[in-house]
Amino acid sequence: MYKRNITLEYFLMFTKNFNITHAIWMIYLVAKGFSYAEVGIFEGIFHISSLTMEIPTGAVADIYGRKTSRALSLILFIIYLLILAFSNDFILIAIGFVLCGISYTLESGAGDALVYDSLLEEGNEKTVNVVNGRREMIYQGASILAAVVGGYIATYNQALVFKLMIGITIIALAILSFMRETTIDKHPEGLKKEFKTQYIDSFKFVFQNKRLILYIVIGNLIAFPVTTLFFYSQNYFTLLGYSEFIVGSILALHSVCAIIGAWIVTKIHIKDAYIFTIIPIIMIALMWAYLTQIGWIAFVLLGAFESVMYVVVLNHMNHIIPSDKRATVLSISSMMFSVMMILVFPVVGLLSDLYSFKVGFLFNAGIVTIGYIVYLIRYRQFNAE
Repeated sequence: MYKRNITLEYFLMFTKNFNITHAIWMIYLVAKGFSYAEVGIFEGIFHISSLTMEIPTGAVADIYGRKTSRALSLILFIIYLLILAFSNDFILIAIGFVLCGISYTLESGAGDALVYDSLLEEGNEKTVNVVNGRREMIYQGASILAAVVGGYIATYNQALVFKLMIGITIIALAILSFMRETTIDKHPEGLKKEFKTQYIDSFKFVFQNKRLILYIVIGNLIAFPVTTLFFYSQNYFTLLGYSEFIVGSILALHSVCAIIGAWIVTKIHIKDAYIFTIIPIIMIALMWAYLTQIGWIAFVLLGAFESVMYVVVLNHMNHIIPSDKRATVLSISSMMFSVMMILVFPVVGLLSDLYSFKVGFLFNAGIVTIGYIVYLIRYRQFNAE
C-alpha cells in the first residue's frame, strides 16, 4: 500500500527540484539592481526564517502529518515565486525570502521522514540507502536539466523563469496529493502533543546521543560552504564573461558529478572512516583549489563528494532516530545548517562587494578548514572513548 509512496516520491523529487530559478536567482536579483551584500542579506533572511521555524515546522510534520507539511511548503514557495517575479521592492522581496525559508523548513525533515516511514510500513527499511541514493540521483538529474533550461530561458527573459516555475510547482503539488500519510507511531493521544513537549523530547534525544551530534556536525560543516560557492558562482562566472546559459551548464556539470556520487553510494560500500574523515579533507582541498585557475573544475568535482556525504550521513542518522521524532530531529540538523549560512553567506557577499569574489571565497574556505580541524579532534576522541 505504501510502496506507491516511494514511486510517487521519485516523480515528486524530480518535479519540485526541476527548479529553473535555482541557477540564476542571484544573477536575476543583481540585474534588478541589488548589490552582492543585499543579495547576501536576502539569503541571510531566508536562513533566519529557516532557523526560527525549523523546529515548529518539524513538529508540524510529526504531529499533523508529513504530507500536510509538504503541501504547505509548496504553497508558500508559489507565493515566494510570485513576489520575485513581479516585485522590485526590497522589503517585499525580503518577505518573499521569509516565506521561502518557512517553505524550506516545512519540507526539510518531512520528506525524508515520509519516505523512511513508508519503507517501515512495508518492512523494507533496509533498502533506505538505495532509495535515498535514487532520490539523490533524481534530485541531481532534475537540477542538471533545470540549470541548463533555466540558464537558456534567462538569456532571453529572466522574469519568465520565475513565472514558469510557478506552474511546475503546481504540478508537484498535484503529485503530492496522491501520496498516503504513514501511520507508524501515530495515535490519537500523539496528535494532542504540545509543540513544547515535542521540542524538549527531540532536543534531549539529540544532545544525549554523541554519535548523532557528530553526524549532524560533519554533514552541515561540509554542506554550507558548498552551497555558498554554488550560489555566488552564478555571479562570479558571469563576471568572468560567461553567459547565463554557460553558467547554468557549469552548475549542471556540478549536478552530474553529484549523480555519480549518489550512484557510487548505491553500488559500493565505503567505510565510515573514509566518509567521515578522508572525504571531507578532499572536499576542503577542492574548496581551496576553487581559488585557482582550475576553480570551475574543482567546483564541478565538489558535487560528487557532497552527494556521497549527504546520502551516507542521512542514512546513519535515520538508523538512530525514532519515527515519532524523525522530522523534528532532522529539522534540528537543518537548523544548524541555517546558523552556519546566516553567519557566513552575507559576509562572503560583503567581502565580494568591498574587495573581490576571491577574498570572499578565501574566507569561506578558511572557515570550513578551521571547523573541520575542531571536528576531527572531537571525532578521534569519540572513537577512542
